[in-house]
Amino acid sequence: MKLTHRPISADDQLQLFEELLAHLVDLASTDRDSERAAVDAAQLLCELAADLNQRAVTEDAATTDVHGDQPVGNQLVGDDTTNGEGVRRAIRDGVPAAAVAVVITKGDDRLLDVAGRVCRHFPSQADGRWIGFHPRDDQEALKFLRQAQEDGATHFVVPAFSLWWMQHYSALRAHLERRGTLVLASQHALVYGLPESTIGAVAQGAARDLASQQLEALVDAVLPTRCTVLVAAQDSLTSRFGDRRIISFPGGTPSTYECSTSADMFASLQRARRAGARYLVVAKDGPLSSRTFDDFRRSVRVAYPLIVDRPNTAIVFDLTSETSQRGAR
Repeated sequence: MKLTHRPISADDQLQLFEELLAHLVDLASTDRDSERAAVDAAQLLCELAADLNQRAVTEDAATTDVHGDQPVGNQLVGDDTTNGEGVRRAIRDGVPAAAVAVVITKGDDRLLDVAGRVCRHFPSQADGRWIGFHPRDDQEALKFLRQAQEDGATHFVVPAFSLWWMQHYSALRAHLERRGTLVLASQHALVYGLPESTIGAVAQGAARDLASQQLEALVDAVLPTRCTVLVAAQDSLTSRFGDRRIISFPGGTPSTYECSTSADMFASLQRARRAGARYLVVAKDGPLSSRTFDDFRRSVRVAYPLIVDRPNTAIVFDLTSETSQRGAR
């Protein structure tokens, strides 16, 4: 049978891509990998839409009638650079009535004009106006988000022209993926539902997200790939750090720490080392950094070479060689 190629129109290409995005968003509520894929796919969709729009404008120029009327083709993404209707439509579809959305507007008030929703610039000044600049770093971006939630924000909107935030502010993205809910992804915008939490919980969660990002960066900088790493941290990080095998140390439940001594922990470390663990990472915000396990940390320093001791992040030890066999008291 002879196969024939049937060209797909620009509108059909966008519709197929948006159907894929809708499927990924449906999966995102139970599958964080799908949520990350949806964000990445949305960025690709915006790039595709921009390319198709440029081609449509070029092609439509040839169809303009002799009276100089406007081209008859569809404008795919131009509305986001004129009056912002695409972004406003995403807000109407993704943000419930009476909810409060913060929008990365770059100061464009037209993006906030959505009936039935309270929309605010992000980040904003005390009087509600756009602050006039982008956050310096992840820490400042998370601080602005925390302030917005304290002021009642329930949703976070990232227009297509600001999708670069999701790459540049990686800790902000990680915070949204872990603690928020992706409710809409289209060629015009991403819409996240923000978690309902107390002010203290929001601050604590954002701080943990930033600490996790710093811990990941440290491991990437000082440890080889394709190795087994024991990580003693506040949160489970076993699915992160690229192609390294991460084992939560010592494992078990919080009672594992409460009922164990430094000697117990050192014995567990020795067993893990014999089973193939090559490095130990003790996060500064983790339970093994408490005074209860001072003897454990001293014993590890005596027994194994220290790779790095980074203030406010982690201590990293090399378990592949021993300096002595002194155990914990």
